[in-house]
Amino acid sequence: MNQCTLVNDSGVLAFYSPFNPALVNDLKIRIPATDRRWDNQKRCWLIAPQHGQTLAHLAAHYFNDQIPVPHVQEFQQTIDLKLIEVRYIGQCKTREDGSSSAFGLVGEQWSVVFPEEALRTWFEAGPPQPDQQISLFAVLGVKQSATPEEIKTGFRRMARQWHPDICKEPDAADQFMRIQSAYEILNDPIKRLKYEAGLALQATLKVNKADQTYQLLHRNYRAPLRCGHILVEGSEVLGRFTVSKIIHWEDIINECGQILVVSWPAGSDHPVESWI
Repeated sequence: MNQCTLVNDSGVLAFYSPFNPALVNDLKIRIPATDRRWDNQKRCWLIAPQHGQTLAHLAAHYFNDQIPVPHVQEFQQTIDLKLIEVRYIGQCKTREDGSSSAFGLVGEQWSVVFPEEALRTWFEAGPPQPDQQISLFAVLGVKQSATPEEIKTGFRRMARQWHPDICKEPDAADQFMRIQSAYEILNDPIKRLKYEAGLALQATLKVNKADQTYQLLHRNYRAPLRCGHILVEGSEVLGRFTVSKIIHWEDIINECGQILVVSWPAGSDHPVESWI
């Protein structure tokens, strides 16, 4: 009698097996994080249908079970518009399939996936570079076309998030200094013109092969904001919402008019929330 079972669970595969640390580790290596989710209530792995043969192989390798792969009818994913209250966004990590993404915390669940490209596009951070430098506009979380008033608003927003007296992230002091420096340049019309001229010159330079290789191997981007009411386009997959495009990003404000600032102290197992 098989110890493992694989069933069709509302369009995804539910994989049941006895606990085996080596199997779990192998499963995480073979199946991208965005294509798997542990369901604590059902005590099983929910897996995207295209990985059925991988699961059958794991069952055979670790338990000598020969399990059939049920047919799961393919369905067309729909693109939905959704407003999500995200309480924390983690760091982008390179996934098993070569993609890079960050998970967003909604309530008590890491139920939103933000592809790195979507975050970089929203914050106009550009592709990863060997020197890891992003534009001063991205440091303040504003568009390059930002008005002087929008520059001030962006500065206040980022300073609130990263002030060392409030933010508990390990690099808060360094980030706060970068924010101050960016504001000093972009708030001065002459300095801003010179900086934008430098950006225009840099944009004309061709990215060489070495730089392209770097972009593939070094992905650790972090969104400058850690939380917010975020309007996004995307689709529901395995109980997670995978973002394809960020439409709008607002601060979370309570009934007293205070703004939520979140950070993750070193060594902590959860983020810290502060209302400012």
